[in-house]
Amino acid sequence: MLEESVRRIWKIPYAAIEGALNAAYDPPPEPAKPQGLIEFKVGKVTFDNCKGSVLVGMIMRINRRTATLQTMGGKTWRVDFQLLRHVVEVLTTSRPP
Repeated sequence: MLEESVRRIWKIPYAAIEGALNAAYDPPPEPAKPQGLIEFKVGKVTFDNCKGSVLVGMIMRINRRTATLQTMGGKTWRVDFQLLRHVVEVLTTSRPP
């Protein structure tokens, strides 16, 4: 607090200010839930590696920030959820002639 007449600064504890204890408490908003963690389950996904190639793999384990995948070639990758895409299985049925 600045006293104008003598140009002196006073430090007052917050609890000493009138009305501070009577003010309504407004809690902070809830933190956002991590994106992607709920969307993915153990199953087939696709992602781009650092060279730009598209790889297909199976989610073996869901970690807090990443998913552990095993590609069709047998390599193990830890990939961020934002880089993963679901694989949609398309079943084709043949038409009778």
